[in-house]
Amino acid sequence: MYGEPDVNLVSGESLVRQSVAWQRYALETFGRTSDCGWLIDSFGMSAQLPQILAKSATPYLAFSRTRVPDVSTEFRWEGIDGTTILAVNMPKLYNAGHPVPDDPTRAMKKMLKSYTFLRKLSASGEVFYPAGIDHGRPQAHGEAIRAWNDRVEQVKFQFSLPSRFFESLDAKALPTVKGEFVGELWGTYSSRSSLKQSERSCEFALLGAGKLAALAWLEGAKFPAERLRAAWRALMDCQFHDQVCGCCTDDVAAGMEERYREAAEESRLTGEEAARYIVGETEGGNLTALVFNPLSRPVRSPVELVCDLPPGWPLGVRYRARRARAGTAARRHPVRRRQPPARQGADRAGAAGHGVLGLRALSFPRRCLERTGKRPCAGPHRRHGALQRGARGQGRPRTGLITSIAAGTSRFDMGGANRLTLERELGNLYESYGMRDTWLHPMKVRRVAPAEEGRSGRRCSSKGPFQRRTSPRS
Repeated sequence: MYGEPDVNLVSGESLVRQSVAWQRYALETFGRTSDCGWLIDSFGMSAQLPQILAKSATPYLAFSRTRVPDVSTEFRWEGIDGTTILAVNMPKLYNAGHPVPDDPTRAMKKMLKSYTFLRKLSASGEVFYPAGIDHGRPQAHGEAIRAWNDRVEQVKFQFSLPSRFFESLDAKALPTVKGEFVGELWGTYSSRSSLKQSERSCEFALLGAGKLAALAWLEGAKFPAERLRAAWRALMDCQFHDQVCGCCTDDVAAGMEERYREAAEESRLTGEEAARYIVGETEGGNLTALVFNPLSRPVRSPVELVCDLPPGWPLGVRYRARRARAGTAARRHPVRRRQPPARQGADRAGAAGHGVLGLRALSFPRRCLERTGKRPCAGPHRRHGALQRGARGQGRPRTGLITSIAAGTSRFDMGGANRLTLERELGNLYESYGMRDTWLHPMKVRRVAPAEEGRSGRRCSSKGPFQRRTSPRS
């Protein structure tokens, strides 16, 4: 891919762009695309990869650092949509053949030990024997391989490419495996959580800005392809598996935050320009907001608009727009968009404002904004906020979502979340001893099922000893 991302931390859109960007580079540089995906150091394998790689003309994948229990090193990997590719796991990691001892006898002993281990796990007569490392010089394998091939008859070592290894396999004889693979370095999923929040925020912002720009293009606007491509590249520069996972140095993290700010600003500017083009000229003295649903499914939900009032508008303690259905508030009008014939259904849904890629413009005349010092009604959702004992929280009265929590001398910005759990972390940037199946926290969840579903969330019930603590301090 473009930068060997952590494929369990970035979005599906990012995975597609990572794969396409690399294939374009390979085609322009080498005159052909890559046959084999190479994710030997990512800390997990997303179940979307088979579909994405196959559609990127990549039928093979070699990976490491994850556990695929009770299956051979070579197998057919079936993705979420049923797409299948050939995959090979490296149970001795990508440096099984590194280093090569200078003495041929010692080198052969190392090769024999590694081969014996890998052969037991292989489902074919071939063994995938990686012989390099990420931070090391190229090795002189030639003498060791010649010595082995001269002395051993049944097993021969040969230099190869991953694609040749996959071509030698009988795909029909291999087992099929479904799902994702996660197995080690769990601490990276919580290290430097602010980087992960910025990553996902930029992904959503760029994706939404691109869709809105595409709708403006249908109306005749120029599509900002180069600007969006540059913003996505800045974001992809942050998705390298040793960066976005949080196990990087402070200087690297600071550079990532700068790139995130650039991508976020470009998203904002692109979205605003597209919105202005779609809405067009508005009536003088009115405030017009464009509501856009970027999802691939219809949505019906409250929309909160936060804006800076234009100069000259009266200021007060709180401004509240009367509800549109009361007949005295924000005037709704559909945005007219020219659509291809196949999109007429989506266009009608967009006029309603909640359909797939739906648009709705809300016009607020001055007279429909009233000054009021009253607090909005808390409503039925207030009960969904949940606090730990001994903690004090502040929330949004209208929705019940928690904005901040004070526990002892610490204060946490929740950003509208619903729950805060405090637990001592005994790990480091790579390991988290409180999250995985260890002696401290045996995790054996037997069953998870939905128990209750409401307008603002869903509650699930879990059965099994998944959070037993052995020490009060843990």
